[in-house]
Amino acid sequence: MILKLITHQKPNFKGLLQYMTRETGQLQGKNHQLLLTHNIKNDHTLFDIELAYVENDVFRKQRKRGVAMYHEIISFHKSDSHHLSPEKLQDLSRQYISLRGDRAIYTIFIHSDKDHVHLHSLVSGNLYKDNQATRLSLERLKRLKRDLQSFQVEKYPELEKSVVNYTASSKVKATNREYNYKVRTGQKSQKEKLIGILERCFSTAKSQDDFYDQVTREGIELYKRNGKITGVRFGRKYRLNRLGFGPEHLLLLDREQQRLVDLREKRKNSNAYNRDERSDR
Repeated sequence: MILKLITHQKPNFKGLLQYMTRETGQLQGKNHQLLLTHNIKNDHTLFDIELAYVENDVFRKQRKRGVAMYHEIISFHKSDSHHLSPEKLQDLSRQYISLRGDRAIYTIFIHSDKDHVHLHSLVSGNLYKDNQATRLSLERLKRLKRDLQSFQVEKYPELEKSVVNYTASSKVKATNREYNYKVRTGQKSQKEKLIGILERCFSTAKSQDDFYDQVTREGIELYKRNGKITGVRFGRKYRLNRLGFGPEHLLLLDREQQRLVDLREKRKNSNAYNRDERSDR
């Protein structure tokens, strides 16, 4: 599975919930359905769910650039779609909540359109009735990905196509030279520094192009092979797929971007139709 995290500084809970319900405002639809909520007593309507986040946000410390909510996406390989029942997805979601922290507020929807099943999770920016932030450090995020996938592999081995090699980009492929450097100096190797930058860019990127733009703004040069971006120069050349940022991983960014474009177009057409209806009256 692939887990992506998007931060939102503005507490626009209604807007994100509308996005997760395909702009319908309904908890169940043709290609989406409410899977579960956590730390929400009343989840009968979208308004009830929104109200729970709004009331909890009062406890959040108001900081400059503070995060009000998280939009987190868990995506599975399209070849595993026929193995994914609502019961399995609910079990995986409860494990995700347990690993990420069960004192936050969660609302998780299943999206089953396009060619793959994915989950959208709205996570409160602070704990339930508490001012403590629900922020994840890069190290905690990496651990969450690894531990959640370990649970998936152990309990649902049939989801074999959705297994991502999260360890391939760090210690497993560290060379002797990199290891000796870290032992000698106590500092991260160039590869570890690079992976940290790439993970930070990926966590906030809205598309593949945006990811590449952010990487470039970090002062890292991209290089191409056969007309396609395949690696970066950071002291020396690194292949992106060997750092854990191969085509399949980056494709998730464009899938989500296309969904946003489709929803905006749908909203635009709907607004135009409503204006025409009013003008005809």
